[in-house]
Amino acid sequence: MRDIEGSENGVGPPTSVRTDDSLVVYADYVCPFSYLGTEVLSNYLTGRENRGLPSLSVEWRPFDLREPYRDSDGTLRREVDVEESLGAPWSAVEELAGRYGVEMNLSSPRYRTVDSKKAQQLALYVQDEHPDRFGTVHRWLFSALWRDSEDIGDEETLVDIAGAAGIDPASVRSVFDDSAHRRHLEEALEESERENVTGIPSFLYRGRTAQGAVPEESLQTLVESQ
Repeated sequence: MRDIEGSENGVGPPTSVRTDDSLVVYADYVCPFSYLGTEVLSNYLTGRENRGLPSLSVEWRPFDLREPYRDSDGTLRREVDVEESLGAPWSAVEELAGRYGVEMNLSSPRYRTVDSKKAQQLALYVQDEHPDRFGTVHRWLFSALWRDSEDIGDEETLVDIAGAAGIDPASVRSVFDDSAHRRHLEEALEESERENVTGIPSFLYRGRTAQGAVPEESLQTLVESQ
């Protein structure tokens, strides 16, 4: 069962419109630091609202953390060195999850084999066509893998997630069958190279950057400093 409570405060506020003044976030669903960063960002957005500040437009952009582990046809090799791909020891994930109070099932082997490309394909579609549901779907994709150990590379799992957010299952299935949607994802992934993004999560705002699952105070400095 998907937990709707609180999901509206995820990346991509329901009423936001992407602008040149948006906070841009590069992330990948198979990255635990991206999940932690998303939860911290959600708390920061809630804090802004509680302080009476105007809503902040947030744009998510995909990043393929496992690109070095793909064969020439794009297929993910099943042997993924997790710590090598993260560039950090697993203990760092455990430490931050505890510090931020984020529930994660870190004993599951699922994250070692799952391919997030279809999840990112779905996320791009929702962000473009159903922006009012993006925050919900975005956080559910993370929690499905990192809390519930679901396979977010499985099309039916993704259809279930989108359907629970009120998106027509048939339209979601068509996304996976459409070469145009696959090209859209590849073009979006190329954007990270043009932006010289080398690690995730990366937060970009008005020419400034914060990288990693940084605390709320760092996001506040990034966005609110003059």
